[in-house]
This record gives sequence, structure tokens and C-alpha cells, in this order.
Amino acid sequence: MNMNLNTQQLVLLCLLVAFVTSIATGITVVSLMDQGQTPVTQTVNRIVERTIERVVEPEEDNENKTVVTTPERIIETVVVNQEDLTIDAVQKNSRSLVRIHQGDKELGEFVTLGVVVSGNSILVDRNLINKNNEYIAKTQVGNIPLDIISYNSADTFAIMQLKNGRNDLVPATFADSNSLQLAQSVISISGSAQNSISTGVINKLDSFEKTEGENTWTEVTKIFTGVSSENVLVGSIITNLQGAIVGFKKYDPAEQKTTFAPVNEIKSFLSGRGF
Repeated sequence: MNMNLNTQQLVLLCLLVAFVTSIATGITVVSLMDQGQTPVTQTVNRIVERTIERVVEPEEDNENKTVVTTPERIIETVVVNQEDLTIDAVQKNSRSLVRIHQGDKELGEFVTLGVVVSGNSILVDRNLINKNNEYIAKTQVGNIPLDIISYNSADTFAIMQLKNGRNDLVPATFADSNSLQLAQSVISISGSAQNSISTGVINKLDSFEKTEGENTWTEVTKIFTGVSSENVLVGSIITNLQGAIVGFKKYDPAEQKTTFAPVNEIKSFLSGRGF
């Protein structure tokens, strides 16, 4: 068929062909991305960029005379992935999580995990200890006998203290559990003999609105996570990716089950006892 197109018609035809081609290319790209492997996508999404600004100060010359120069500002971008943050968080809290055993001189039966709250004090779930028994803490600085210094049947927690004047434990760092968000990544540290690690996200938060004066905020009461509950012992902790504790696995005698208590519950308990 003989087509005699003028200049305007040729331009319109070219634009039409280009438009159809771009649509086809877009559809192809989207289709290929959907077929991509999920782990690769997750890895890319888990990359965190941290920008650091540092100032390079002027140096001195050989005659100790300061070189007059303007300080140089250098901006560096450090790439940190979730695996590195998880490893750092576990290493940080390994020094602040101890294992409580029965015994007065030698380690007996494992009882529970405890969280170091000062250089010589450890917080535990009160329901798992008996004030008439003797206990030893297995720590990174050795096995140390304990005294129970705060034990009240009305409390969820109890405080144990190192004997012999020891004061060389590393206190844990606590976050603000009221700032937790759904889908936030958390790390569980547990294990009766050595650290057992699980990772997951927060999938539910029980909370209520609390008001004092003109201030209103959301008070978190229970934390539910995607962390596997298998081998997550009472006294285990969950931390955020910065290594700060956000939850503590406790036993609820009323419901006869365990749950992750928000760390603000621990902070409130400690503040009432001078910690």
C-alpha cells in the first residue's frame, strides 16, 4: 500500500512508535523484577547508610608552627547491614546476661537467666527463685555466690546481689519500650548453657492510653514477636538492633504462661528501689 505522509504525520507516527515501545519495555522490566529472588530483595532493603561528618584539624610543621589552614570537613558514608547490627547487639548484651544456678559454692541446677542492672546487682523473675535457697551467678568474670536483696511476693521481679564485695559486672542498656513500632526488628538472647539467638519482628503490641496532667502517651503492656518461642527461657531478653533491651521474658502466674514484658516495666520496678 502506497503511503504518502507529510512531515507532520511522520512526526506523529514516530511519537506513537516510541510510546508503544516504552510501554512494552516497562512491562518487561516489571515482569523480570517480580521473578527476582526474594532474598536478594530483602538484602538490598536491609542495607542502612550512616553518614558521618568529621573535621580534619590543621597539622603542625617541622618547626612546631601551626599551619594556617581552614579545617577540612569530610563526609563519609558507612554501609551497615542488619547482620552486622545483630552481631554487635548480641556481643554487647552477652556481658549483661547471666545464668543463675542453685548452689552455694559449686554450680548446681540451672534456674533462670538474669539481667545485670548495676555493677553488682542482677534482676530475675521472682517466680523462679526461692528466698530460702542459695544461688550462684555464672558470669563472664566467674561464678559468684548471690544474696537476694529484694524479694516480695507481690512483685514480678527480684534483685540478687553479688557476695564478697564484687562490683565488676556490666549493666545492660534499656530502651524506651513505649517507642516500639509494629514490624520493628528484634533479637532474642536466651540459652541455659550458652547464648541461643533468634530474630524476628514485633507483630503485635498490647497497650493503652495513659494520661498524667497534660501529657498523654501510649503505654505498652505486652510485646508479641515473630521470634520462635522454642528454647526462649524465662529471663531471656529481646533487644533492638542498637543493642538496647526492649523486653524481658517473664512468667505470668495468673495466666500460667510466659510473655515478653516491656522493659519500661523493669525500669519502673528498679526506680522504686533506688536503681
